[in-house]
Amino acid sequence: HKMKRAYEDEGYRLQTENDSELIAVYLAEKLAKGINLEQALNDSLGDLDGTFTFLVSTQDSLGYAKDQWSAKPLVTMETDDIIAIASEEIALRGVFSQEIDRMEPQNSEVMTWLL
Repeated sequence: HKMKRAYEDEGYRLQTENDSELIAVYLAEKLAKGINLEQALNDSLGDLDGTFTFLVSTQDSLGYAKDQWSAKPLVTMETDDIIAIASEEIALRGVFSQEIDRMEPQNSEVMTWLL
């Protein structure tokens, strides 16, 4: 709530009560200051509180961050040609018929890829 009030004091008009909107504003501000996505995601681990896992894409990169408790689900699969990310393994298995080598990110983990 403190971060939301700070953004509103800066002139942001948040449209929802959704944490996702606040995270989007947070990341947009970091990126606008020239901070790269990986650093912005790493900063989020200390700056944001609560339970979260989020995925973000920019024009040239993709990344995720998981909070310190790692309570929210996230599964990734990566090959030389594909990066697939879902909330549950069954979603990946529904897309890929072959055996997949999946990973479940752990607490306070950030991962980025250049596209």
